[in-house]
Amino acid sequence: MARHVETADALFDSNSDFSPLEPRANFLDPSILESTHTLSSKVPCFFTVNHMHNMLMKATRLNFKTLMSSFLDMTQGHLISRDLKRMPTLDCMEVEIYQALTIDDFDTSGKPISDKVMAHDQYFRRQRKDHVVIRDGLPSSEPIYVQTLLFMKVIFEDEILELCLGQSYKNLHIPHITGFEVIQLATESNYKGIILTKIQNIQYSVFIQRDFVPPNEHEYYLVNTDTDLFRWINSKGELLQMDEDSYVGC
Repeated sequence: MARHVETADALFDSNSDFSPLEPRANFLDPSILESTHTLSSKVPCFFTVNHMHNMLMKATRLNFKTLMSSFLDMTQGHLISRDLKRMPTLDCMEVEIYQALTIDDFDTSGKPISDKVMAHDQYFRRQRKDHVVIRDGLPSSEPIYVQTLLFMKVIFEDEILELCLGQSYKNLHIPHITGFEVIQLATESNYKGIILTKIQNIQYSVFIQRDFVPPNEHEYYLVNTDTDLFRWINSKGELLQMDEDSYVGC
């Protein structure tokens, strides 16, 4: 789905006669343009579900097998957790790992835009795990912020699923002196906040940094939406109202 971003404002004198312009015949409705998600930078190593399970269990204490079965169960419409023995499993135990995702989208004028998301362990000799905004596809759902850990392809019910494994954050909905959204790692959630989702649910990348205002004993993070216009107008942050004694100015 294309991004509904207003790219231009029409200014007019309300005291003068005003007649609205006729809509252009060649106007391109962005809602009919669909974004595409493409994985790249495949890891050449051979992986299995057992290998993934052991690797993630050692690094994060995450039970990957249970997480995958629970995700597959939800794709079949079971919103309530069932017994693990009744949950489905993958058709094939092989897993393909990818380290990059390209999102090709359009703005409201129909101009193509591209967003590249990395989940790379050795990107120019440095680890790079980007942050993204994810929606689960429901109109009423609140977007969540996730740090990408890896991308993968698996086979389930004769269909290739392209998935993202990531660490989720919870929105604290508290004001901040910068006006940025304040979030925190959702380590108290199921699977310590580690989630699986289809890459098509990834909307766009976003820049997240640790809160630089001391003290930060609660490990708060800030969603920096000053990086570009699109992210700024979609910001849900709340500006902290300071009292007069704390205000410094002319």
